[in-house]
Amino acid sequence: MSGLAPTGTSYDSSAILTVITNEPADCRYGSSDKSFGLMTLNFNSTDNLYHYASASQSKYGVYTYYARCRDISGNVDAASAKITFRYASQAPVATNSSSSVVADRTPPVISAMAPSGRINSARVTVSCVTDEKATCKYDTVDADYASLANTMDSANGGTSQSKAITLPGPGDYTYYVRCKDVFGNKNGKSAKIDFTFARIQAGGPAISSLLPTGSVYQKTLALMVYSDEISDCRWATTDESYDAMTGNFSTQDGHNQQGAVALGDYGQYNYYVRCKDEDGNVDAASSVINFEYKNPDPGSETPVSDSGSRSSTVPNQSNCGKPTLGNSDGTCNNATDCVCDPDCPAAPDSGADPDCVSAGPGSGTKTNGMGLIIMAFLGLLFVVAIIAIGTIIKKRSGADEMQDGESDDNMGQ
Repeated sequence: MSGLAPTGTSYDSSAILTVITNEPADCRYGSSDKSFGLMTLNFNSTDNLYHYASASQSKYGVYTYYARCRDISGNVDAASAKITFRYASQAPVATNSSSSVVADRTPPVISAMAPSGRINSARVTVSCVTDEKATCKYDTVDADYASLANTMDSANGGTSQSKAITLPGPGDYTYYVRCKDVFGNKNGKSAKIDFTFARIQAGGPAISSLLPTGSVYQKTLALMVYSDEISDCRWATTDESYDAMTGNFSTQDGHNQQGAVALGDYGQYNYYVRCKDEDGNVDAASSVINFEYKNPDPGSETPVSDSGSRSSTVPNQSNCGKPTLGNSDGTCNNATDCVCDPDCPAAPDSGADPDCVSAGPGSGTKTNGMGLIIMAFLGLLFVVAIIAIGTIIKKRSGADEMQDGESDDNMGQ
């Protein structure tokens, strides 16, 4: 428990008792020190970390309340924590001789900064107590009161200050706090809240929906997994540690993961997968994506040797007949699948698609219908151009002969 408040002097008959726990807990209190089970007054809480309760004081004097908390595993503090403060009458600090305005020139005194030490939850409440009604601000960088970015919530008549925040990740944290009282007096030096967030290590993300499974027939495909926590996932073809894996998945939501791979020879494939959550937790064992890459034309598949390995020779396509022409989609698939991909060669495949060569000698490369139309049109244009050029030449020759004839007649005259 930390952040026990109020402390010092309170000028309000209704005090807000506060306690902060470093893990989710149920907290109780009373005016006498008793065991947790015998305490009948309960703290309120919205996150089970920051606990508060209203207590009324009937007369001026010193008040002490005892608090105990029990975590979700049933563990209870061995000793009560004490909240002690003095309830007093608000009195002017000093009075100017010519005016009745209170001449308070002292900034608030800040104490009971929390949390401190080591915590294991990303959800935390930063808090402090001031000796008078004040407004407090905090930030991760030290600056004057006006420049601090965040304002705390006030309770207990303006003397208990707190703010629930979520930490971005494990590490050392320092928050700088300054306060201003109702007379405008501000702290000239920041108070510091220092603590370390070190989450208790647990198992890594649970991985499910591993795909593909069974048989696949395409050379280029996507590995897919789902992680139950926001994670970074990696893969390898051998069982490695997370840091040693070089294959990276991509994800948009941190849960659905995809990784593109290009297969080699036909056969069985194993891809080992590990994921790391935002707190750095990784499962002790890899999950495995297992499937078999098969030839879509079983008759052309190369035989399997006694050792279980397959030949690296590209399967023949004697049973394909004339391959079907594929569509131009900007990607290449040079697998032997009886479909000629006109985009080959292109990344990730470096070679031409063997299906683009028709079965049988002298059949050449298959051309799509649009290519034949374009070639026929260009041929027609060529023929028309030749005819046009021949006509022009004949006309020009006839004109030259007529001119020569006229010249001979003139010479004869």
